[in-house]
Amino acid sequence: MRRPRRMHEAMRALISRSSHLLSDLLLGLGALISLAHSIFASPGRMGRPTGCWDY
Repeated sequence: MRRPRRMHEAMRALISRSSHLLSDLLLGLGALISLAHSIFASPGRMGRPTGCWDY
């Protein structure tokens, strides 16, 4: 038994669309995280940058 071609094409289109959506979501999430990190890494109320734990 083999599946009809139209169903296969629809599945492929759905997968490609969902992968595009997922990549857009990850890109937006990364931008949001970097924005939050830049906000939190800036000198806060304590007067010293919270993002500099290296030294």
